[in-house]
Amino acid sequence: MEEEGFDLPALKEGDSLLLANLVSRQHFTKPPARYTEATLIRTLEEKGIGRPSTYAQIVSTIKERGYVESVSGTLRPTELGLLVNELLVKAFPELMDPGFTARMEAFLDEIAEGRAERREILRKFYEDLLRDLEAAENEMVSLKAGVPSGLKCPECGAEMLLRVGRAGPFLACSRYPDCRVTGDYERDEAGQIRLLKKEEDLRGTCPACGGPLVLRRGRFGEFLACGNYPECRYTRPVGLGIACPREGCEGEIVKRRSRRGRTYYTCSRAPDCDFVLWDEPIAEECPYCGAPFVAVKGGRKPRKYCPFCRKGLEAETEG
Repeated sequence: MEEEGFDLPALKEGDSLLLANLVSRQHFTKPPARYTEATLIRTLEEKGIGRPSTYAQIVSTIKERGYVESVSGTLRPTELGLLVNELLVKAFPELMDPGFTARMEAFLDEIAEGRAERREILRKFYEDLLRDLEAAENEMVSLKAGVPSGLKCPECGAEMLLRVGRAGPFLACSRYPDCRVTGDYERDEAGQIRLLKKEEDLRGTCPACGGPLVLRRGRFGEFLACGNYPECRYTRPVGLGIACPREGCEGEIVKRRSRRGRTYYTCSRAPDCDFVLWDEPIAEECPYCGAPFVAVKGGRKPRKYCPFCRKGLEAETEG
């Protein structure tokens, strides 16, 4: 036997071998790359979900409803998206199976080709759907009432519930109103929930009253609010660390979300400054005109471009 140019000696069971060298290497498992709009559509195609005419509508719907948000050209699930997905998969396992849509597409093709009876397929579909809807109505947990998180209240030890209010998802004690403990939370790479301590959210000093500025998450994204609320109602959006390009403006670009769920970027001094960008800015200097940042345009093939000289920077942005 020959391996990489070396002849191995004849060996038999029980022979002793001398250790010539020991090499220790550490490897870490990397999570799969997040979807871009392009790779998501490619996956829909591979799994037979939808049709070319519906791919763009699928992507725009999950973005407009706040289930995902675009971050550096990739689609990142929001807390609302994770919670809704968890409830739907539990209540409708067959309906939420990626193979279900592909099977329905195949049934529709059979009906169109005259190889299947339309009424029979629809009857079977509605019987299963009505059964699952009835079970979900009786058993599905309400997001408004709260979803068990597996965490204990730091004050009374009761179950902490994941709830969704007007300001977005948060944790609240299940013994409310007897116990009024609430708080923000984060997820690790494995999706495990961790309650954030109040001091972990501190982001500076309130310019209005001198109190602590705290990171909050609302229906229109993250923002900074005074920790002395409701006595002090000072708030401001979280900046991206990129200066506003308007001459003489001392603001910075901040991320906002419209009432329809569309993400856009504007100056922190708005409405005094009218700068608006609908594509995500990235702190990279444009090699053509020297602009301080470039942007990523979404779509089936996300692309980097300069919003000032309008030149494209690369063929495609990878997720």
